[in-house]
Parts: sequence; structure tokens; C-alpha cells
Amino acid sequence: MSKDIINDLIYVNPVSKDNRTDVKINEELKNLVKEYPIATPLYEIEFKKAITPIRKYYTELIKNFITSKLNEIISNSKTDKLEEEYQYLYVVAESGIKQYFNFIREHIENNNLTEDLYKSPSRDKKSDEAYVIHFMKYNCIMLFMELQERFKGKAEFEIMELEEIQETYLYEEASKDLVIKPYEGSPIHYTEKIKEDAKAFNPIKGDLEDRRENNKIIKFDDLIAKPDQFVIHEKTLNEYGIIDNEYDFIFKKGNKQLLAAFILQLKNKGYFNEFTFPGRKPIRDSKITDFFAHRYGNNSDTDKEYRNFKGTKALLFKQLVDKTYWLDKIS
Repeated sequence: MSKDIINDLIYVNPVSKDNRTDVKINEELKNLVKEYPIATPLYEIEFKKAITPIRKYYTELIKNFITSKLNEIISNSKTDKLEEEYQYLYVVAESGIKQYFNFIREHIENNNLTEDLYKSPSRDKKSDEAYVIHFMKYNCIMLFMELQERFKGKAEFEIMELEEIQETYLYEEASKDLVIKPYEGSPIHYTEKIKEDAKAFNPIKGDLEDRRENNKIIKFDDLIAKPDQFVIHEKTLNEYGIIDNEYDFIFKKGNKQLLAAFILQLKNKGYFNEFTFPGRKPIRDSKITDFFAHRYGNNSDTDKEYRNFKGTKALLFKQLVDKTYWLDKIS
């Protein structure tokens, strides 16, 4: 299984094709590492209890995946960010969940996986698949409700009720049973690890003052078309060990390709101006890579890797983006 369980269970390894024995599934179920929320959830699921090994196994997989997504939402909604950053993080999370709604809705429709299929006892594979897909569906709805509540007042969006979510994104009436309800478990104190580094990374929306002056390097304001979003992505570079807290490139295997892919992904998503003014002079790719080599210092020149990604290694660039979450989410 990949890290994206929802995509996996719909398009790659659907439950109906799982031919493992109950003994084998029980063995793997015992080895699953439980994911715990880092703070008290706002909602919980009250769903038909999983009795068979196959249903127990997949519900645990889904719960772990949803909990990891919830933990991202909890971390991203903490009160330590810029207004623009909250808006960006909300839109990214909302888009991801909406995509899951589309996957789930189409899978239910295409395979006629009605809720009636799993509500009666059965050992039929289609019944198991219906059970898992609807458990997945309600967990995604719950995640969407958590997202709205935690970003309420921090980002601009219209809050939707449970019925509206199901009708709008899943094309179905809300269940008569109370599947999603307010959380009633024990409170959980926020447990995210605090960085002990006394000098944490400080995103800088502009040119770096400690870099040597160079008239050949294009200015930050002349190049960067989306400065608020750009510094959020630079913070991600720091979090993933591409640049350190001093904005210096961390030279280790794979980092140069990741940096080159980062720059090209920004280019493809419209983060760079096309011209400088006055004069409307086109901004060449070499000016872009020179800007980053100057900004991130020694060993950060990615001009060769960048040109390869635009040319002979375009497929490699696409593969790298597809398998690297933080690159793929740049929009």
C-alpha cells in the first residue's frame, strides 16, 4: 500500500481483489502501527462494527490515514501563521478532500456499491468493498467538517453543513443514522513536537540582506509574482531539509534534483514574472536559476538539472513531482 490509502483502495488494490486468507490478514492487522491524534478531535464516527478480519484490517488502515490527515489540519491551523498562509493551507486541504469525494462517488456509482450491501451479514467480496468504501466516505466527510471548524475565522470560505456536503459532493441524501457525531472521548492535549532550535527558520519576503550585492542577479520583487505563497513554499524547503535556517542550501544526495524540480514547478505554476519593467524585457530561465543560486548560496546552482527537466528528462521531472507530496501540492 502507498501512503495514499484512499487512492490505493479505489484505483490500485480494491478490497474485492484481496485474496489473502483470514489468518494472513490477522497477522498483518497485528503489525499495523496505530496513528494517534495530536489533539482532541471535534468529531467521531459511529459506524457498523467491523466483524470479519478483512473489514477490521481496512478500517484500521483508513482510520490511520484519516488521523494523519487530521493531524496535518490541526498543525496547520495553529495560531502561528500569516493570514495568507492560513488561506493557502485551507485551499490545499479542501482541494484534496474534494478530490477524494470525487473518487469515492464515482467508485460507488460505477460498481453499484449501495449501503444496503454491507448492512446485512455477508461474506461476499462486494459486500466487504461496500463496507470499506462507505466507511471511507464518512471518514472523509468527518475530515472535511474538522477542516472547516479548525480554519473558521482564519480563512475565507463558506461553511457547509453535513447535509450540504453529502448532497454537493457525493450526490446523496444525508444518512438517517447519526454516523458522524461530536467527539465524546477523553480530551487529548496537543502533542506536536516543538522545535528546540533557538533560531528557527524565518521566511523572508524579499531579497536576503546578508547576500553579497550582485547587479546581475534579478531582484526578488522583479521575479516573484506570488510572494506570499512563495515564502510558504520556502518554509517547506526548510522543513524537508533542502535549505537550512540561514537560507543556505544543504548539499546532500538528491537535494539538487529536488531544488531544480521545485524551481521548475514554481515556473509552471506561474510564480515568476515573465518580463521586467521598464522595457518589458523577457526573464530568461538562466536569470531564474541564477536568482536561486544566489539566494541559497554554495552548491545550489541547478541550471543544468533545471534545463534537463525541461528537456530530455521531462518524464523524470513529472515522476519526481508525482511521488513528492510537497512538490505536487504547489499550486
